[in-house]
Amino acid sequence: MITILCVGKIKEEYLSLLINDYYKRINKYHKVNIIELKDTGIVSEGDAILKHIKQRDFVVTMEIDGKNISSMELARSISS
Repeated sequence: MITILCVGKIKEEYLSLLINDYYKRINKYHKVNIIELKDTGIVSEGDAILKHIKQRDFVVTMEIDGKNISSMELARSISS
């Protein structure tokens, strides 16, 4: 199962449409669970995120200063 943890709500309609489109595409191949967390501040957000991550989960973060990988690299990581 793929679990996507999101902090805050998506306000832009065009982004919501894109997210729903990708959800439908991915959900054909893998069960997807999207969990939206409240935007409450860095410390409490971190605690809320950690409550949903298990010891053996494979975690991919999406952040401004993160390493860029291609779709193929992500697919290989998820499938291994």
